[in-house]
Amino acid sequence: MWLTCFRLSLAVLTFFVVFAVWALWRRWQKVRPLYFLVAGVFTAGCILQYPIWQATFAGVRQGVFKAVLVAVQNTFQFFTADADFTSFSLGVAAPEPGLQEWYILLGTVLLVLAPVLTFGFLLTFFKGAYARLRMLFHLPANMYVFSELNARSIALAEDIRQRERWSFLVFTNAPRDEEHLDDDLLHRLQLLRAAVYREDISLIWLRSTWGKHKSYLFTMCDREAESISETLQLIQKYRRRRNTLIYLFSHNIDSELMLNNVDKGRLIVRRINPTVSLVNHILTTEGTMLFDNAVPTQDGSRLISVLVLGMGQLGAEMIRALAWYGQMDGYTIQIHGFDTDAGAADRLRARCPELLDERYNGRYQEGEPYYRIQLHQADVRGAAFREQVKALGTVTHAIVALGDDSLNAAMAVELRVLFEQMHIHPRIATVISESERLVALRDAKDRGGRSYDLHFIGDINTVYSHEVIINAALQEEALALHKRYNNDDPYGFFEFEYNYCSSMASVIHYAARQHCGIPGAGKREEELTDTERRIIEVLEHKRWNAYMRAEGYIYSGSPDKASRNDMGRMHHNLVVFDELSEEDKRKDSRVGTL
Repeated sequence: MWLTCFRLSLAVLTFFVVFAVWALWRRWQKVRPLYFLVAGVFTAGCILQYPIWQATFAGVRQGVFKAVLVAVQNTFQFFTADADFTSFSLGVAAPEPGLQEWYILLGTVLLVLAPVLTFGFLLTFFKGAYARLRMLFHLPANMYVFSELNARSIALAEDIRQRERWSFLVFTNAPRDEEHLDDDLLHRLQLLRAAVYREDISLIWLRSTWGKHKSYLFTMCDREAESISETLQLIQKYRRRRNTLIYLFSHNIDSELMLNNVDKGRLIVRRINPTVSLVNHILTTEGTMLFDNAVPTQDGSRLISVLVLGMGQLGAEMIRALAWYGQMDGYTIQIHGFDTDAGAADRLRARCPELLDERYNGRYQEGEPYYRIQLHQADVRGAAFREQVKALGTVTHAIVALGDDSLNAAMAVELRVLFEQMHIHPRIATVISESERLVALRDAKDRGGRSYDLHFIGDINTVYSHEVIINAALQEEALALHKRYNNDDPYGFFEFEYNYCSSMASVIHYAARQHCGIPGAGKREEELTDTERRIIEVLEHKRWNAYMRAEGYIYSGSPDKASRNDMGRMHHNLVVFDELSEEDKRKDSRVGTL
């Protein structure tokens, strides 16, 4: 009996341990290795203890049944660390030579292993309590809290961790069972060493950060309605707290209206449109290439010619942004947008009617921005599209944003082939959202080993990064510009999205003016000569006109300031430069300088 139970107990323990290790190595989601080990140790313990109690109840009525029950009860004590080693060792009475020592050794292993598994199980079961302990005792550092555990929040958290090693990361609304997490996400989460809550972000209480450290709360749920609801609850909960910033991820205009009108107290609350943030990032880091690659024209200027393939969210945003970013003395810009959807062009016209109005689009007027935007409906895989592209003649940049990584990659390659046949070599940027696909395509070459020279934008690790979402350096410059424009008053910069976005656009364009060597760029306002002041003011006003029209504004119909109507997106200063008041002209030079 003793030898049989020893062998059976050892076999059961070995099987469960080997199977748990195999399941962990294979990342088999159907098996929880910890639970499997608990079951194996418990079964082995019951078998190992049975002979002890079978001898105790020998000759007693229903002795076998009683021996089994007591063995089970004592094995439970293994897991609660209540088992007495001395009682166990004294109860072992194996008659085989040497078996008693091996029996006691196996029992000792189970006595040590069982409480360890109990502790691990409790940490998993009471994950919320463990997270609260970490929240209570974490070291002074910036705290970043995410409203949902998904690929976007993980990507942002990873980038933050690389920049701030000691930052404290918190994920909320995590799945109640880790099996519902993708293996890759689970592995990346473990590497982040973050606190994880199952509750919604609005239901947990976040400890205040210490000193100058800040708390960043990101409401980035898969459903925008949930993000908006949670943001409102967070504002109510923390409105009196300093050094706390809330970032609401939303494309919807109603979220902007909500944030503009809610009392935010001491909080800084920003709406993040990931598409707008990405476009600003592209213009900040790569925008000057537009001017570097421009081609000379017969009139002495340089032509920027951009082909935008796909007029969805990103494509339409790029067309609107390029209209104001391309305003530069000595340069002209033309933009051709293509989409298979006949309604894409109409939606863009409805969104910014004056930008595409024939009174301004493609028409030169002194003191007004000049650009030519042409929108086309075409089957981008068809022969007619190829002929339309050939008819453009010069293309200096191409952006492919058709909404599908595979189609984007295929069309980028087809465009490179077509441009080679046209004997031109524009820069081609294509959207690839999957980082793995991006890495695989980065070094694409033809049969002769010649690179396709494709550039990739929009991958999730870039879009959801500290530099794109928070962008502290650019934000500080934009705030300083807003204060110069507003007589050193910071009010309105964070309170109203219009002010924030307008100032960011101006700072982005300011860097391009310096790059292009515009006279007066890089000087302080008081250092400008009269000629430089005139150049800076006219250029800034042309950029501002194009920006406002890209935002959907139209002329109010009167130069009177009282005619301005932000609800109707009507502005009294959407006129040629010479019609501005002297006060407004000076504002252009304050904004257009250091």
